[in-house]
Amino acid sequence: MGLASFALGWILFGLSNLRSRAVPTALWAAVVLSGAIGYFAAQPPFGVPLGLAVAAVGVWLIRTDSAADQRRPSRSVADVAEDDLRSAVGERDRPR
Repeated sequence: MGLASFALGWILFGLSNLRSRAVPTALWAAVVLSGAIGYFAAQPPFGVPLGLAVAAVGVWLIRTDSAADQRRPSRSVADVAEDDLRSAVGERDRPR
């Protein structure tokens, strides 16, 4: 039961992060697949894929430039709501 919960935990963790798209899809897909293989993690060679997948995610997170977030203009909730309202009414092209 312990090995099954270990594998299920890594699979669910990978799927939730895959859905959030915070990290490239290939990296989280590797975590999901290696989590499934992780059922046999008590046997030495099967822990390697999970370790490599988590290490790859860590390296990607460390090397990713936080300046990418600074390039995107921040929008307030009011701006987003106003744009949604304009698009619903059909006034998107109208200047503010």
